[in-house]
Amino acid sequence: MTDREKAKREYLNGKSLIAIAKELGVKDSTVRAWKRRDLWPDVATKKRNANKNVAPLQKSAPIISPLNERQQLFAELYVRNFNATQSYLKSYGCSYDTARTEGCRSLTNPNIKAYIENLKAIKKQSIMIDVDDVVELYMRIAFSDITNYVEFGSFDRPTISDGQLIEDGDGQPVMHKESDVILKQSDAVDGQLIEEISMSKQGAKLKLCSKDKALEWLGKFFNVNPMDKHRVEYDAAKQELDRLEYERKKKHDETVDF
Repeated sequence: MTDREKAKREYLNGKSLIAIAKELGVKDSTVRAWKRRDLWPDVATKKRNANKNVAPLQKSAPIISPLNERQQLFAELYVRNFNATQSYLKSYGCSYDTARTEGCRSLTNPNIKAYIENLKAIKKQSIMIDVDDVVELYMRIAFSDITNYVEFGSFDRPTISDGQLIEDGDGQPVMHKESDVILKQSDAVDGQLIEEISMSKQGAKLKLCSKDKALEWLGKFFNVNPMDKHRVEYDAAKQELDRLEYERKKKHDETVDF
């Protein structure tokens, strides 16, 4: 389990962000960034709900024996996506066939089932999406980086001619440079920012959510709410985005062949 996953688990168990950062030996800002990017429930929102005479959490079956880290991660992922196969796959890093079988079996484990029910009860009692969550999601879209999803450039590839592998005098494949685009593994990217992904004979197509629409929404929001706590972060990110775009255009103009 990564520090990021441990931090979320401790947060859901009621520990403060500062205490989590101290325990993991990271900066407070790092834990806050994890909370923002992964859309953790807002503790403040929970407190507001508590003041509205919200019905108490229903008690589920007790957890008789403690879960190990992988079991806890499986349960937390399952509550988020309700896909036992994918949750098991990401928790254990096994084959798809194994995940499909063991994922369903894990849901019958009394302790895992009880933990899932507890998490679902917490989820029901909290508003998972509020204004802050929407702003943060739009900011992630607006300043997303395509290189977080794909690798592209020139790669060494074996030379094949008429269906035959070309080898040198030592019997080693003759390599050549070839341009290519490689998608990163699904468990290494933020799937919330992907609008479309497809495969064809021409290769893979990946489309991120519209950055222009996100920037437009954020611009209007901050005009109406100039004192919003996200404004400073937005202005800094927007300034950096404008700088990179300026440098890109400048470099393009300098290489234009007159």
